[in-house]
Amino acid sequence: MKIVLVSCCCPPEPIVAGRMIWDIADMFSKDGHNVVLITTHPSRPVGKYNMKTKPKEIIQVNPNLQVVRLNSFIYPKYNLFYRSFESWDFGYKAIKYINNNIKEYNIIYAMPWPFLGQLAMVLFNKNKKIPMVMNVQDLYPESFFIKFKNSWIIKLKFITSLLYRIDKYIAKKSSHITVVSNNFRDIYNYERRINEDKISIIENWQDESEFLLPIEERAILINKYQLDTIIKRPVFMYLGNIGPVAGIQKVIEEFSMVENNRFSLVIAGSGNAKAECIELVKMLNVENVCFIEVPPGLKSVVEIQSIADVMVLPINPLAASSSIPSKLIAYMFSSKPIICSAELNSDTGKVIQDSNCGWLVNDENPWHKIFLKVADYSSEELINFGKRGFEYAIARFSKSIGLEKIKCIINKVVEK
Repeated sequence: MKIVLVSCCCPPEPIVAGRMIWDIADMFSKDGHNVVLITTHPSRPVGKYNMKTKPKEIIQVNPNLQVVRLNSFIYPKYNLFYRSFESWDFGYKAIKYINNNIKEYNIIYAMPWPFLGQLAMVLFNKNKKIPMVMNVQDLYPESFFIKFKNSWIIKLKFITSLLYRIDKYIAKKSSHITVVSNNFRDIYNYERRINEDKISIIENWQDESEFLLPIEERAILINKYQLDTIIKRPVFMYLGNIGPVAGIQKVIEEFSMVENNRFSLVIAGSGNAKAECIELVKMLNVENVCFIEVPPGLKSVVEIQSIADVMVLPINPLAASSSIPSKLIAYMFSSKPIICSAELNSDTGKVIQDSNCGWLVNDENPWHKIFLKVADYSSEELINFGKRGFEYAIARFSKSIGLEKIKCIINKVVEK
C-alpha cells in the first residue's frame, strides 16, 4: 500500500499524539509499505524552537518513509484567533500538498489540529474515492466549553450550534474516524448520529519499551536534574504542560495548606502558566516546591518520573469525562501511584479505580487531605500501588496493542 499520514505534531516535539503518528509511520514503512508523513516544523513546547518561518522540507528517512514538513503558520501560545488560523492553515496546506503532489495512494490517516484543520481537509480533498480516516484527539465544540467557560463565545447558541454541525459534517465526510475513548464513541454515535461501524476506539499509547530499559540510580538522577535541595520523602510530582487549564495552581494552593516540610512537590514542564505558578509559590511562601524543565525525548520523562514517589494529575472534570489523558498513561508506565482530580464516573476516574493505582480527589477528600494520607503510607505500599497501575497500562495502553489496532483498521478500510 501507499499510505499518507497527516499530523499536526511530530518528534522531536514531545507530544504523545505526535509520537504515536511516528510509531504508525515507522511500523508501516518497516512492513514494506510506502509511507508519506506530512507534518509541520516543530513548535512545541513554547520557547523551545525558533519560530521564524521556514521553507518546506522533504526528508527521506528510509527507503519507504518520506517526511514532508510544510511551511504552515504555527502559533503554540494560547490565542483563539491565531490558534484557529494555525489549525486551518495546516489542514488546508496538507490536503493541497496531497492533491498536487501525491498521485496514487490507498488511504489518508489524518490527525490535523482539531476542528478547522479537519474541516479544511474534508472540504478541499479532490480524491473522494480514496478513503480518509480522521483521528479525533479533542472533541469540539465541547473543548471550547472547557477552555473558554467564561467567554461570551459559548453563550451564543447559534455559534455553538454551528460548531456542532461542522463537527458532524467532518465525521460524515470522513470514511472512518478513530476516537480515544468510549465516551467519544458514544457522543459521535448518539449525539452526532454517526453509524457505530464507522467509529473505532484507538486509545493513546506509550512506548512501553522505554519504561522497561535499565535506569540510573535515583541519587544520580536527582543530581542530574538538580533536585538535591528539595528532596524530602515522599516526593509528589506533576510532569506535563503547565497551561491555563492544567490546574497546577490548585495543587500549589492545597500543598500550601499542609506542613509541607515533611515532603516535596516537583513541577516538571513548561507552558504559558508556569510564570504564574512560580509567583504563586512565592506569594504563599510554600517550601519544598521545585520547578524544572523537561529535556526533549521520552527518556527524560522516564528518568524524571522515576524520582517521584507519587504523581499528581489535576484535570478539568469535563475533560476527564470524555478522554484519558496521555499523562495518566505515562504515569502508570512509570509504576507510580497517582492522585487525580477526575470525577468518579469519568473515563479517567474509572481507570484509577479499576487498576487500584491511586486516589481520586473530591469534596470529602481534597488535595491536602490526600497529601497527608499518602505521606503515611510505607514505601512498600506505594510501590504496590504503582505496580498495579503498570500492569493495567501494559494490558491496555501499550504501543504494541495500539499499533495492531491501527493496522487492522487501515487494512479494513482499504479493503472496504
